Amino acid sequence: MPLFKLRKEEGWEPPLGGETYRGRPQFQDACIGCGACAEVCPPKAIQVKDQGEEREIELDFGKCIRCGQCASACPVEGIKVTPTDGVFVRGEERKIVVKRKLVRCENCGQPITTIDHFRWMVERLGTLSFSNPTLIRFATATDSAGPFRILCPRCRRLEYLSDHGWRAKY
Repeated sequence: MPLFKLRKEEGWEPPLGGETYRGRPQFQDACIGCGACAEVCPPKAIQVKDQGEEREIELDFGKCIRCGQCASACPVEGIKVTPTDGVFVRGEERKIVVKRKLVRCENCGQPITTIDHFRWMVERLGTLSFSNPTLIRFATATDSAGPFRILCPRCRRLEYLSDHGWRAKY
């Protein structure tokens, strides 16, 4: 049995780093699944996968360089850098997966974003969210939202062009 396992079972914890030490990134419950962390990750240790009705955000500690860019890019502090490192990770402990429910386009079925991300946008924009038809429909959360549908940018562009007599080529 490895030495680290024995020490971990006995209650041994890795020592804390210094004041400026950047340790291991850790997802928080506040994560809205926007994927900003994956966009700024230099070694691509964070991957976003839209599968079925869920978005999976996977963090691979084997690729992580502990730069802290993911934590600084997160708009809601959904990922934080812990003061401990825990370098000794293997197998299942090597990856963390966060799952959030997806919102899909009502026309083509492409994923738009997560439900939590939509809620965050509506709360953040307040009354300005009524300038976007997709957010209007999401904010009302009923089928009585009139002509508004939840559409991806491409389908929204095609629908608006056809409403105004333009022929969309793409």
